[in-house]
Amino acid sequence: MQIFFSNKKMIWLVSVTMLAMFSCDKSYVGFGENFVDNSATKLVYLDSSTIEISTIYVDSFTTTANGTFLCGVTNDPQFGKVSASSYFSIGLPSSTTIATGSVYDSLELILPLNGTYYGDTLSPFHIRVHRLNQLLSFPSGETTFYNTSTVGYNTDVLGFKDIVVRPNASDTVGVRLSDVLGTDLYNKILSNASQLGTAELFEDYLKGLAITGNGASNVILGFTDSVKLRLHYTKPGVFAQKDFIDFALYRNSKQFYNVSVDRTGTALNGIGLANRTFPSASTGHKAYGQYITGSMIKIRFPYLRSLLQLPGFVKIMKAQLVIHPDQNSFDQIFPLPATASMAGFTSNNAIGDYLFNYNSSGSAELQTGDLYIDKVYGKTTAYTYDVTSYLLSQIEVSEINSNGLLLLPESGDNTFDRFVIGDQQHPSNKIQLKIYYASFQ
Repeated sequence: MQIFFSNKKMIWLVSVTMLAMFSCDKSYVGFGENFVDNSATKLVYLDSSTIEISTIYVDSFTTTANGTFLCGVTNDPQFGKVSASSYFSIGLPSSTTIATGSVYDSLELILPLNGTYYGDTLSPFHIRVHRLNQLLSFPSGETTFYNTSTVGYNTDVLGFKDIVVRPNASDTVGVRLSDVLGTDLYNKILSNASQLGTAELFEDYLKGLAITGNGASNVILGFTDSVKLRLHYTKPGVFAQKDFIDFALYRNSKQFYNVSVDRTGTALNGIGLANRTFPSASTGHKAYGQYITGSMIKIRFPYLRSLLQLPGFVKIMKAQLVIHPDQNSFDQIFPLPATASMAGFTSNNAIGDYLFNYNSSGSAELQTGDLYIDKVYGKTTAYTYDVTSYLLSQIEVSEINSNGLLLLPESGDNTFDRFVIGDQQHPSNKIQLKIYYASFQ
């Protein structure tokens, strides 16, 4: 039996609620078919159950049509060098009328920020725009693009910008593009060229764009899909007037982003299709989770049913899982996520039901960890989850049980939320399972 008793403490009920449950002479507490006389029942606290944690590889996930563009490069000391790029098509404008005598000015790609960022926002952001050399077509047999997908583009830079950005959802990044493309597009509008006859003909002319970063960057930014290709020109008159024509996103269903990571020099170097699971003992008694770059933290309770062998064990009354991030894994540049979800998984690591709590009105509320920050020493910084219902369901499984929990970003798979947590042998930031069970003496 893999439960150790050196830290077990026997405690009498101290709360009004628990006293009401166990101390009334005429009351009995029912646990299934067992009815226990309160005078012989104690509440026992146990914090030494074995917990297994590991890092598991995430193969791929769809990034098509989720309303997000990602672009840039950053160097994360825990997870490696991460790069993001996005691919999209541009469609025809609603109007292509330009006043006679107007003069071409410039061509600009406008990208609205969505407030997402990853890395050092005080470092310059380097964005490069390229022209796709093929249409956005799903890979053979697929109906979507994935975080691992790419589309060929011309390596010649169509436009670039190097700026320091303070991410704000109301700001935009504008990148001036090649005047060769700009004047050609302008002249085609003036001549009512055939390429502007239909959306398909225009897409064949301008197959699409890719936005990428470069190695000099140390930040990745997120944008909304409200991208515009804006053609600026000047109209004639007594006073010259600036005007523009906007070309909006086309085939939103095929817009996607790619995320790649070079894990050289990190604890996760080598994780992948051929090596999907890294036990925490092999990664410095830590587990690593960053879904968007291909890793999740798996948590298992392999000897949970050993509780049934404890003298007088009746039922788990309350259980909390306390997850301590490694205090050297986060800082102002790579902060802890404010929220984090927990979901069950089965033997094939498929994400199952999320952990919920129920409020006083009976409505389900997603558990997000109730993050506590220890601003003095950092050692008690933790996410805490109520796992009572989950453990009650799992202790009933009598066959070989490979189930467990996954720590996941609550905000979805288009953010760079990251977690590094310690196992039970970690020198300072240990994961804890706190179980309170009823025991019949």
